[in-house]
Amino acid sequence: MQNWDALRTFVSKLKGDSIDFSLNKDFFLVSNGNKSQLYEPSGKALTEFAGGNAVFIPEQERLFTTLDYGATRLYDFSGNVLAEFPGNYFMMSPDGKFLITKLRNGERRLWRVDNGLDDLLARGCSWLQPYLKFNPEDLKRLKVCQTNK
Repeated sequence: MQNWDALRTFVSKLKGDSIDFSLNKDFFLVSNGNKSQLYEPSGKALTEFAGGNAVFIPEQERLFTTLDYGATRLYDFSGNVLAEFPGNYFMMSPDGKFLITKLRNGERRLWRVDNGLDDLLARGCSWLQPYLKFNPEDLKRLKVCQTNK
């Protein structure tokens, strides 16, 4: 596979079965067999990941890959494994918050994909808003929810 910039100037030569661009076009993924690599637009390889069929999560510095043994992995751009889900066929919601995996027996599972502790805290503060509205002294003590009013 070859990569060309907008002026059709050759940038770099890449080998891979599939490719995915991030929404902001700052990075792209190339999958080849059971490994994937993250690249800059210049063609410079940044990080390698286990698994093929790699795709970005919209507007987040995360990606999914599929593994031969029937799993889907969630990584950050540094190559850290954030989560692993059963099933190696997947579809992601357009907002990147839900994942559906398909297991080898045909079963499908729906998963919430959070942005870790930040999403959990934001949801908790949202649930507490009616209480905190009538109990402002508790809001003062709960500093984490002061920015999520």
